[in-house]
Amino acid sequence: MTTPELKHGDIVDIAIKGVRVSTVTDTGLVTIYDEHDDPYPMPPQAAIERVSPTPRPGDVWEDHAGDLRFVHAEPCARYGVMLIEAAGNGNEHLSVDSATKKHGPFTLAWRKPNGGAQ
Repeated sequence: MTTPELKHGDIVDIAIKGVRVSTVTDTGLVTIYDEHDDPYPMPPQAAIERVSPTPRPGDVWEDHAGDLRFVHAEPCARYGVMLIEAAGNGNEHLSVDSATKKHGPFTLAWRKPNGGAQ
């Protein structure tokens, strides 16, 4: 990626793709996690668009290779929902971030009609 020559006062658009939300305040301010799980607050003018729903236990997700993965664990505060490969190829247990880096992007293939409640 090349960075254009920028000068103090330039107005730019910056895109940060594929980040995980840490918190959202009552006023709509968003904090995200970086690749080291460190939280960073987003400025109020940041444009935020959801690109994937939050995985829920019971979901089935399809990875970039077309393999199906089953969400099997309740969310934990630090790592989010854990995934397991539905095909049983070694029963790989990964956090959402680790699974996305290794096997992503993911597409929701199936969700229980009641919203994934167990």
